[in-house]
Amino acid sequence: MRIRTVAVAAGLAVTAVPAAASTVILSPVAATASSVNTAVLEIDNTIDQSGLSIGFTSGVTDFDAYFSQTPLHSFLAANNEWFSAFDVTSATVTYDLGAVFDVTRFALWNEDAAGFGTADVAYSTDDVAYTGLGTLSPAPNPVNADYPAEFFNLSFTGRFFRMELSGCPQPGGTGFQGCSIGEVAFGVRTHDDVGVIPLPGALPLMLGGFGLLGFMATRRPQVQQLEAQVIDIV
Repeated sequence: MRIRTVAVAAGLAVTAVPAAASTVILSPVAATASSVNTAVLEIDNTIDQSGLSIGFTSGVTDFDAYFSQTPLHSFLAANNEWFSAFDVTSATVTYDLGAVFDVTRFALWNEDAAGFGTADVAYSTDDVAYTGLGTLSPAPNPVNADYPAEFFNLSFTGRFFRMELSGCPQPGGTGFQGCSIGEVAFGVRTHDDVGVIPLPGALPLMLGGFGLLGFMATRRPQVQQLEAQVIDIV
């Protein structure tokens, strides 16, 4: 007769804890425009926060917390905007976010003197193939005054954001016959990944498994002695 020992391993239940998600404000890292008025009024002015009354840290500052402060594009920063060439009634503007992001919001400070009437918007991951998102129609801002951002709900995963502007200048715009933008920013979803960890409910089972394995390890010499005695008897 042979006595056999069987090691029983306790299952360790683990679960993936859902990642905490938040929406932060993001500035594009680069921008291009099909038309520029002068070297001073270039498209980069719309992504460098140079005309904003309150700044933010791109990719860090919470989107809703920042805009709860009502940041304005200052009328005193009139040159910190983008303008197309004079008499240009349509233009293409493309923003590069620097990487692929989950975008949920778009904030636009539509310039007061010209601005634009509508924009067909689309996104891309490679700046080659674009997928349309629809048409934006921002509200005109009062001329010669600080102006706030307007928000548009978007939902896409991409790196590039293209705007086909038309209807320039916006209704009520005066002083410049063309297209213009004050500033833009995006709301992107971020995840704080905490990894895969045991749930508290699984800890008793895990500790019990370790105890059983320890018990079997201490009992093994005794089992071997018993096996030897049985063999001698047989």
